[in-house]
Amino acid sequence: MSIIAFDSVSKVYRMGSEEIHALRDVTFRMAPGDFTAIMGSSGSGKSTMMNIIGCLDRPTSGSYYFDGRSVGTLKEAQLAAIRRSKIGFVFQSFHLLTRASALENVEMPLVYAGVSPKKRRQQALAALDQVGLADRAHHRPYELSGGQMQRTAIARALVNRPRLLLADEPTGALDSATGHEIMAIFRSLHAEGMSILLVTHEQEIAQCARMIVHFRDGEITSVTKEQREEAAAL
Repeated sequence: MSIIAFDSVSKVYRMGSEEIHALRDVTFRMAPGDFTAIMGSSGSGKSTMMNIIGCLDRPTSGSYYFDGRSVGTLKEAQLAAIRRSKIGFVFQSFHLLTRASALENVEMPLVYAGVSPKKRRQQALAALDQVGLADRAHHRPYELSGGQMQRTAIARALVNRPRLLLADEPTGALDSATGHEIMAIFRSLHAEGMSILLVTHEQEIAQCARMIVHFRDGEITSVTKEQREEAAAL
């Protein structure tokens, strides 16, 4: 069973009398435990696809199945439950709470999930340790480097033990050396069985994935599935 399945998915936005076709009849599969990169220029449809996968938007037509479940007919509360418990999000700009410590930032999804203080602290510390940041647990974002802030964001995405990790340009705000360190974390998570889908405009970053999907004008133009030797060099 696929963790992500698109069947003839289209997305149309209406701006006055004009229709913008962001996705055009997209069919796509991603297996559990896979590592996929989505590439494409601005306006190609990759961000729209990411939003639908993350249950932040709905298709205009076609069907989307997440982990075997049809998403299109779910109510907002059900979509929120999927986002909260089954999908971890990592963004280019980190989205950390500036007055909260790294530990408190990582705990936030567990607070919304109603987890007890003792248990959420244990899970948050374990997630920070998983990304090599346990020794910075009580530092606030302004006391962390860019790479450390992104590690914190990754730990926050992992703390609920999601089925899928979605990363939108996760190295876009980092220098190349730090970006490689972040991608090493993603490769390690993938080796442990995590399903990862990332959006990137950098070919070198995309090479870390097992599958690269290229978008243009709302359509998939190519899918490359073989493992690349270059990934080992990063």
